[in-house]
Amino acid sequence: MKVGFVQSGAIGDIVIALPAAKWYVDRGYDVFWPIDHRYVSFFQRAAPYVNFLTVPPGVSAYDWHLGVPKQLLADLQVKDIFTMYLRLESGSGKFEFGQPLFLPEALKFDEYKYAIANVPFSEKWNLVIHRDPQGEAKVLEAIQAHLPYTLVHQAPAGSMRDIVVNMGAELVGRAVHVQNLTDSPFDWIAAFEQASLLAVEDSVHANVIEQLNLMVPKHLFLRSPCSHCPVFKNGWKFR
Repeated sequence: MKVGFVQSGAIGDIVIALPAAKWYVDRGYDVFWPIDHRYVSFFQRAAPYVNFLTVPPGVSAYDWHLGVPKQLLADLQVKDIFTMYLRLESGSGKFEFGQPLFLPEALKFDEYKYAIANVPFSEKWNLVIHRDPQGEAKVLEAIQAHLPYTLVHQAPAGSMRDIVVNMGAELVGRAVHVQNLTDSPFDWIAAFEQASLLAVEDSVHANVIEQLNLMVPKHLFLRSPCSHCPVFKNGWKFR
């Protein structure tokens, strides 16, 4: 039995839907998932239970989002395919995915992905990541994790608010900013766990912290309207 997921990126969106893929794997399905070529290596290590396929560079926006992924899945004779995008538009109008008429408007975008995949939304908080102790140790050493710190992440396309300035005296110890110290964003998990405080924008790292149910004190800096902000239930202070 095969199923396919269509969601080429971004990294945070893939993380949100990853437990839905695991739900199918646990029920005996082979899951095939075309994603951006830049993400394949670290996602395959972090989630080896999914068969990640490569969406190459240099293709049109339509082919990156839909054309290439659907062709890759068709080549593997995958017939049950879940297109996870809330909506896609081009100059000629909006693409229709065959979903119920009001579904995109009725649900937040992470709820929508689970509804489309026919997976209980509660599964979102069963994220399974195969961690790399060596990669995590490299991050911990680089940030001198033995000293108290607040871990800060501002998304590249975020709100442009200065989180450190906004936190002010609420910071605990040093402000340590998430950066590319290894080839996998998941190598920061141990640093999240050992932080005195987390102060992050709603993006990939906030999703990982939330979906792994990490109970470190944390502040979430919001940057999206309701329909495009995931559900966060694990004790965040919203900013």
